[in-house]
Amino acid sequence: MSRKQAPRRSRLEVRRITYGSPQADVIAKAVNVLRGDGLVVAPTETRYGLLCRAQSSNAVAGLVRAKGRDPHQAMAVFVESIGDLWRLGERTVAAERLAESFLPGPLTLVLRARVDWPAPVVVDGRIGLRLTDAPVILKILREIGEELTATSANRSGSADLVSINEIAAELGNAVDLYLDAGTLDKPLSTVVDGSVNPPVVLREGAIARARIETALETGPQLMSDKYVILFVCTGNTCRSPMAHGALRVLLEKERPGKFEIESSGIAAAAGFPATMYAIEAARMWDADLRTHSSQPLSRAQIDRADLILGMSPEHVREIIRQVPGAADKTYLFKNFPDHAKNGEPVDDPIGQSLDRYNETFLEIGEYMGKYLPEIVKRIDAKTNAEK
Repeated sequence: MSRKQAPRRSRLEVRRITYGSPQADVIAKAVNVLRGDGLVVAPTETRYGLLCRAQSSNAVAGLVRAKGRDPHQAMAVFVESIGDLWRLGERTVAAERLAESFLPGPLTLVLRARVDWPAPVVVDGRIGLRLTDAPVILKILREIGEELTATSANRSGSADLVSINEIAAELGNAVDLYLDAGTLDKPLSTVVDGSVNPPVVLREGAIARARIETALETGPQLMSDKYVILFVCTGNTCRSPMAHGALRVLLEKERPGKFEIESSGIAAAAGFPATMYAIEAARMWDADLRTHSSQPLSRAQIDRADLILGMSPEHVREIIRQVPGAADKTYLFKNFPDHAKNGEPVDDPIGQSLDRYNETFLEIGEYMGKYLPEIVKRIDAKTNAEK
């Protein structure tokens, strides 16, 4: 995605900006420059950053030229929210711990990429992500509505610079707009490679290595003492939530307090409710889906689950593609407890009538009734063994 690049100016354009309460007209100016594929230097919570639209090949090429940088050297991007972080990078238990402990803040997380963007944003299947609390960056992100580069405002290989005067002397009119918030000389962001297990600190900066290690050691535990069941469909707004609701009703009668149920989708966006008809159909069993919130399938969920039920062969294949070691605990919903990966799906009722949703819910319930004893047996095997 690219747009016509803004013409370079013969004179440097510098605008003063208040760090904690950035002026709206200055933010608007920066957004206009960025939308024209220009470059902007702006204050972060550590030093100054050099911004451009991360998905614009023209803008990124201009940034690479301005910095004199290897075009294949990885470059991090700013994101607006934690949801964007998991949309672009693979969600793991370790990444969740670090995000909960330090974000928003001066941490760059390198994750396995969930998008196929060209270098230098995605390199070797990995992407560096920054969720900042810097007011100027956040305002620009919200106004422009897309990701921005998060690289240092200097020539590649040169010293870190702390003032607009120093940066402008080095980058000159290769940059279209400088936003001056005074001297910024805090430590750089800490960079952690969360695409490997265990994660590796690539650069120690504002967050000390010891704090990273402590967060990884004492963060939320992966395993549960309860039996964890994960349902997976596509959008996580109809089939998997209905299965979640139906099984919860059954197990609350059979083994209350001994299980956890989650659901997700292989192509889900975060934060969407169950469909209106899914909510209505689930009421047949007094299952309440009104508080459901969709979430994309993550490695953390796969790792944590004791039993994974995909609603179609496609879902089963994607689960195993993401985590090959999960094959032994992953089943096609209609085949359970047989391990055959191919077979009939639970057909997707999305976009169809309430009657079709009712039929789907009753079909899900029928299969659950058949294999409920097997699930109860597995719950007992785990929870009794841990007493």
